[in-house]
Amino acid sequence: MTEPKIAKILDEYNLVLNKGKNDNIEIGQKYLVYQQTEEIRDPDTGDILECLFVPKGTGIIIRVQDKISILRSNEWEKPSSLAEAFAVFAQPQKLKAFDRPERGDCAKFIEQVSNDIEEENSENSEIED
Repeated sequence: MTEPKIAKILDEYNLVLNKGKNDNIEIGQKYLVYQQTEEIRDPDTGDILECLFVPKGTGIIIRVQDKISILRSNEWEKPSSLAEAFAVFAQPQKLKAFDRPERGDCAKFIEQVSNDIEEENSENSEIED
């Protein structure tokens, strides 16, 4: 099976992948989103060395349909100052956006995180169209 790819960008935190239930995608799976660059060639021999993989973030599958699924970022912004670090206790942490995702970027399976995601996010997983 080929790796899922970004089919649509809903917003900076939510991506639609081109794989779903029919491809054994499940709620709670964690994926690394990355861009694969063109082949890099050795300047001396001209031989293909390999492609560069540029990571763009990680996310968890929050919704699955037959042929598509929604991947939501699961990384959090790090405090930029000591004052901000202490303010974390007073305010919830801010979700970190994917780093410039593009249609066609790949998503590599990392691990099954939880099967409880559906219940945890059922009220919060509505995505604006």
